[in-house]
This record gives sequence, C-alpha cells and structure tokens, in this order.
Amino acid sequence: MTGNTTTQAADAADNAAVNAAYNHLHNLLPIATGLYFDCDAHPAEGSELAEAREDADRFVAHSLAGVLFQASEDHHLLALGTFLAMPIPRYALYTAIRGAIEAAA
Repeated sequence: MTGNTTTQAADAADNAAVNAAYNHLHNLLPIATGLYFDCDAHPAEGSELAEAREDADRFVAHSLAGVLFQASEDHHLLALGTFLAMPIPRYALYTAIRGAIEAAA
C-alpha cells in the first residue's frame, strides 16, 4: 500500500465512524425527548413522579431533572451540529455547564 492509499483508507474509516455516531445521536435525541415528556405528562400510578406531584418539596427535584434534561438536549444538538460541520454556536460552552449553573441558582 502506498501512503496515499493508507491515508484514504484511514479517512474512509474516520468518516464511517463519524456517520455512525451522528446517526446514533440523530435517532436517540427525539426518542429520549419523547420519552421524557410522555413520562412527565402521564406518570404511572404510584410512581415517584406521581407521588411527588402531591408534595411540592419533592416535585422541585423532578423540575430540576427537567432542566438538566433540556441542558443535555442542547448539548446533544451541539454535538450533532459539530458532526455536520456547522459553525459552533455561541452558546456551545453554556450547554456544557447549563445544568450546573441552573442547579446553583
């Protein structure tokens, strides 16, 4: 193999890995988002969330979980944009630390 052929093979392998990661994230995000909002809207009877809705102090923790979920969703959108070679948005660093900032508020 020549050096050029080896480089092309490595590039093809890198592209295949990036495409696999992109496809995984692209498919996972709407599923995870749908599951979260479905569970939040229709908690199972006797579940922790259903019982927490009756106790304001316990419900705060579940509200924080929603904030953290939205922060992770923003971060995954950033990762998807990176795979698509889009410019990194100005809020990119914020998505990495949003959960901590809002938890401390």
